[in-house]
Amino acid sequence: MRWEQHGGWRPVLISPIDTPDALADALHDCLTQPHKCETCGERHSHASALCVGDDLALPAEQFRQTALSFRAGDREAVAFLAAFGSDAVMNSKKQSVIQDTAFRTMSGAGHQHFLKFARNICSACTRDHIKRDLFETWRYADPVQNHTLRLDPLDDARYALRWSDPSGDPTRQQRGSVYGANRLAIEALPLFACVPRRGILRTIGFVENKTTGVWFRWPIWTQPLSLDAVRSLLTLSTDPANASRSEALRARGVVESFESRRLTVGKFRCFSPARPV
Repeated sequence: MRWEQHGGWRPVLISPIDTPDALADALHDCLTQPHKCETCGERHSHASALCVGDDLALPAEQFRQTALSFRAGDREAVAFLAAFGSDAVMNSKKQSVIQDTAFRTMSGAGHQHFLKFARNICSACTRDHIKRDLFETWRYADPVQNHTLRLDPLDDARYALRWSDPSGDPTRQQRGSVYGANRLAIEALPLFACVPRRGILRTIGFVENKTTGVWFRWPIWTQPLSLDAVRSLLTLSTDPANASRSEALRARGVVESFESRRLTVGKFRCFSPARPV
């Protein structure tokens, strides 16, 4: 994969699959292979790790035992757990609960559940959703109620930005989400593992500034990179103030970096529109 400028940066996939229909079919087939879940015992198509709970506020012992049960062979589940959090660092307010990923945007308040909503999206997403959301302008035509990860800037539903109370908006049952994009975002979470550092859990791609808050940063590259190369690239700093690191990024084909601020509104999180760094 690489990026090209067409009125903005657009992803370009290099693949022997040469038509939108064939790509949508291949992705859908890959994402909907049924298997017996090692967590809940039922048959479904999403990663077993998504069934570890409805939220990521998991007791450390439960998280640890789940990881040990996956270790025998489910590499996908282990990769998801590494992206969810770590039992090596405890929550500062609840010492028996793990610290979790910086991508976590909700944790049960107001019946908003990060993992449960991820499972809902996996169940609702069809082949047509994938094709439409990859190759057409996003129309937000899918019901957003109970089907959002709050990763889209449009999920910033602060009262001051809305004509009416967003929590009681009946249109949420009809539109507001993009199932295909959210489904692919779920599948990408293992690229952003969590790593303990100096007693704090860090998530790949995130930087924290005491003055300006928490930011998610990512690179744009113009040379084709494999999935493993992208995984490696994402671990590098995208801070332009670090001159030596910026040179290293340019040598790897990185031409620009973007950032989005993670906002905390009450008990929920969301992300600001992206801007170049």
